[in-house]
Amino acid sequence: MDKWTLLHRAVQGEHVGVALVLLEHSADANAQTVDKWTPLNLASQGEHMELSWVLIEHSADVNAQGIDKFTPLHLTMMHFM
Repeated sequence: MDKWTLLHRAVQGEHVGVALVLLEHSADANAQTVDKWTPLNLASQGEHMELSWVLIEHSADVNAQGIDKFTPLHLTMMHFM
C-alpha cells in the first residue's frame, strides 16, 4: 500500500477544487504516504503554487520531511536551480 489519500491524488492531478472540497470536509492536510510525503510535498515538487497555498491555508506543515529528508521548500527550490 502506498497510503495515498484522496487529497494526495487530487494534488497529483492538479484538481484545486477537489482538494479544497476535501479539505473543507476534514481531509488531513498532513497525511503521509509510505515515503512520508504529504500533499504539500507533492504540490511543491510539481510547482502547483495554487494548491500549495490552499494546503498551507488548511494547516499543511511547511516543514514536513519526506523519507528523503526534503521539505516542500527544498522541492520548490530544486525547480529554480
